[in-house]
Amino acid sequence: MKKLILIGILLTSAFAVYSQDAAVTTANTVLRQTPARSGRAIRKLELNSIVHVIRHKGSWTYIKANKSVGWVPGNSVSPVREAVVGGVSNDAEGSTYSANSSPVPPKPPPPTPKTISGGVVSGKATTLVKPTYPAAARAGKARGSVVVQVLLDENGKVVSANAISGHPLLRAAAESAARASTFSPTLLKGEPVKVSGVVTYNFVP
Repeated sequence: MKKLILIGILLTSAFAVYSQDAAVTTANTVLRQTPARSGRAIRKLELNSIVHVIRHKGSWTYIKANKSVGWVPGNSVSPVREAVVGGVSNDAEGSTYSANSSPVPPKPPPPTPKTISGGVVSGKATTLVKPTYPAAARAGKARGSVVVQVLLDENGKVVSANAISGHPLLRAAAESAARASTFSPTLLKGEPVKVSGVVTYNFVP
């Protein structure tokens, strides 16, 4: 009698019975007639398809996939959450199983970049302040163009302004004028974003 009980325990451990759905998580998974790599192939399973786990044997799992049953490596399938009444999920083979959600959620849309390059942003100015010609620059006959790199926030307000070229005596005036200017907001995919761009000021005595 004790021997029969021991045999029953061993069989129960070797063939643990399950009742749950699982997703195929390994590409090129092959359903086989026996739990061995050399077992006869029944068919190849689609990645992310839903199967029904029947039992385990060692490192192999006995499953039902659509109308076929057979063995797959245990690490090629992963359990999914229990079904919720009213919800359905279709596997790649066309079989319908109750499930709360797909085993692999759809990829979210790429996030909108926080800052984009706007190139020359003078055309987006709602108020483009004209710089004051510094007296020292006028006396020293400093002239020419000053390019100011500006960063605009989501509302078009200048967050920072830094001259990246031009006569040293003219740069501060150009930066002050850029900071006092205002610009229209920039939308990307309907969402306001920060913009990095340039404004050019020409100083002529």
